[in-house]
Amino acid sequence: MTHNFEFKNIEHKDTEVEMRKLIEEEVKRLDTRLKRLPREPDFLRVMVEEIPAHKRYHVSIWISVPGVILAAKEENREDWRSALKHAFLELERQLDEYRSGIRGEPEWKRRARREELRRLKTGAAPPPTS
Repeated sequence: MTHNFEFKNIEHKDTEVEMRKLIEEEVKRLDTRLKRLPREPDFLRVMVEEIPAHKRYHVSIWISVPGVILAAKEENREDWRSALKHAFLELERQLDEYRSGIRGEPEWKRRARREELRRLKTGAAPPPTS
């Protein structure tokens, strides 16, 4: 999978190096989840922007998987680590939902829930009459 990292308005180069390390770790963790997909994703883009006037960090992540583009955005005050981690967690959640949709899990769950409701409906006693 090809990827691109962009950094905007990052004042300290040391911070940018730390960000790259953390992003690489998160991409490796994400890559293990992506191996379960039928086809490898095409592209991953991570953009981290520091807004110096407000001392905020804005993180945006896009990943192109077959048939759809998943995106996660996070903004945090003064803590870029938590913004990055939360954005990657949101992307993993979306990826799990995408994968369950491919496998047809919503239909499985719906069928099981219908069976449970039928059992409750037929096994329930009628309400008492006064």
